[in-house]
Parts: sequence; C-alpha cells; structure tokens
Amino acid sequence: MRQGSMGEGRARGVVAAGRALLVALVLAAALPLHGAAQDVPLAGRLGHGPALAVAPPVPAADPAGLSPDPCTDRAYTAGNPTWDRPWAWSFQADSTPDGLDRDATERVLRRAIRNVTGARNDCGRPDRVGAEARYLGRTTVRPGLSREGTCSRADGRNVIGFGRLPPGYAGLTCIWVLGSRIVEADMKLDRSARWATSVAGCTSAQLIEAVVTHEAGHVFGLGHVSEERHGRLTMSIRLDGICQNGESTLGLGDLLGLEVLY
Repeated sequence: MRQGSMGEGRARGVVAAGRALLVALVLAAALPLHGAAQDVPLAGRLGHGPALAVAPPVPAADPAGLSPDPCTDRAYTAGNPTWDRPWAWSFQADSTPDGLDRDATERVLRRAIRNVTGARNDCGRPDRVGAEARYLGRTTVRPGLSREGTCSRADGRNVIGFGRLPPGYAGLTCIWVLGSRIVEADMKLDRSARWATSVAGCTSAQLIEAVVTHEAGHVFGLGHVSEERHGRLTMSIRLDGICQNGESTLGLGDLLGLEVLY
C-alpha cells in the first residue's frame, strides 16, 4: 500500500516534522445500533472521508456465517508503516465510565494488547509475531482524538481512554506515521456505549477485549478484511455479535499479517 494509507483507511492530515511528513490516520470501531453497522463519515479540521468500522452483523443475515474457519482463512491487509520499538502505552483510568471497575478494565485492556503482541490463537500456531508493547501505567492525559473523531497533533504519548465520540462509534484509533514508521497511536472508546469486561454477566453489551483487540491490530499496522469473505477474522469489519469475544482470538490471516509486518 502507498504511504499514508492502511487497509481502506485514509490520511486525515499532515503536520510538518522537519523534512518528513507526520501523517495522522484514524481507524474506527462502530457502535452496534439496531444490529447494523453504522458507517458515519468523519469530518473535522484534519480532513474528511469514510471511516473503518467494526460492528455486530445483522442477525437475520450474517455474512460472516459464509466465511471460512478462522484457522484456515489466510486473508489479511497490512499497511507499510510499522513500529521499530515497543508501543509504550498508558491508560487514562479516570475516564472509565460509571459502572465499570477501573481495575477490571485495566486488566482487560492489557490482555487485549497481549492478544496481538502474543499472537493469541486457537489454531495451534506458535508465536512468530515480533510486535511488542509495554504498559506504562495510568495517566491523566487524554487520547489525542476529538469528540468529532479527528486526530489531534502528536504529543509523544500513547494513550487508551474513554470519551465522547461521533454517534455510531464504539472506538477510534489514531496513528501518527513518520516515513515508514508508526511513532504514536492513541485509542478512544465511547463513554456512552454499553461495555462489559467479561462474558459472564454480559447483557446487551460489547466486550472491551473484543473491540480493543481489533483496534490493537490497527495500532500495529493491520487494516480491515472483507466481512463477507473473511468475517471470522479479528480484522473483519463487524463483530461476531453482542456479548461475544471471538475477536480476542486471532485467526490465521491476522497472524500472517502481523508476521509479515514484524
């Protein structure tokens, strides 16, 4: 893929950085509304264009049901930019919505990132992924995304937190690219969405682990794959359903994409 693109994503803006260009990209997870994916365009000072989304399938017509088993599906989309160092990230714990335990949320976030860096899968495939992450602890710094869903200027900090997002989105990830390197990535989850930290006791909610594992794939350079043809992979556009955690386990294509990049 050409520089400044990832999967079906589009560059949101550029900021001069010496002789290079610092490119901000935004990728999204869509909130399930009435069981259908919500494809809401993003607009703001950093540009305009369609967002990437992940949402539950329409129950009456699940296109992912026709997809191959995730352990045999080799599809992936990988962008050119990669990290050349561990992704050192922090959690804005004071942004956690009421009703969610901060400690439990923190544990789930850390586990979701390890799902990617540790190549978690049910396919019996060993960990051949060289991507790394390091958790720095809690912070009061906010992720660099506006409530309109646009990327702010890079600040040298990688943060996951909750906050206001455009209607229809459960989460957004911004990455900042310098040349062929990803130099920063922030993730924001919608405070108004209904979240759960585990399958046990989940009622009409999205599992944080499933959404964040998908978004972490974007953090490390993966783009979307077709829902209709590859709907059981973590990087497909829609979640498998409410109160499910399928996206937290990588499929063969997800693993192959990460192995190519790292």
